[in-house]
Amino acid sequence: MYMTAIAAPRNPRIKATDREIAIAVLKAMAESDKPLGRFSPRAFYDDDSETVERITELLGDKVPAGISWSYLHRRLMRVCNHLTDYGVIAGSIHSNPDRQYIGEEVRQKEFYWGNAGYAYRICPEKYPHYTPMPGSTREREIDWLLRRAYPDKNL
Repeated sequence: MYMTAIAAPRNPRIKATDREIAIAVLKAMAESDKPLGRFSPRAFYDDDSETVERITELLGDKVPAGISWSYLHRRLMRVCNHLTDYGVIAGSIHSNPDRQYIGEEVRQKEFYWGNAGYAYRICPEKYPHYTPMPGSTREREIDWLLRRAYPDKNL
């Protein structure tokens, strides 16, 4: 007699591809009010958590409600590090030896626009001094930025 294995419920997973997460990250950084769209995926501080919440809003139903925070952070770090490797965004690690909050990490990685012009091209309505190129759309500019990091298979 064989015993059947009991199917244990799996933890919910993000159904979005890395490219979709990268698009959400770029849109959230362009819409951000922080200088150069700075944010840390660790989201320890309020302004960083607002950016991470905006990223999950942009992904919509692809991020289940019961997602674990460590899994979301790991996926965001993987995508942001990949974008940094391809020069789409920049990143730096900050060391904070005199932690002021319980649970605050000593080292935190922060990402920002390496070229502020990218934010202008993705979100031109936020920057009145910038005139976009004729025929330029948000989606076209994001596709151009991701052409090497996460190429679109449909093009």
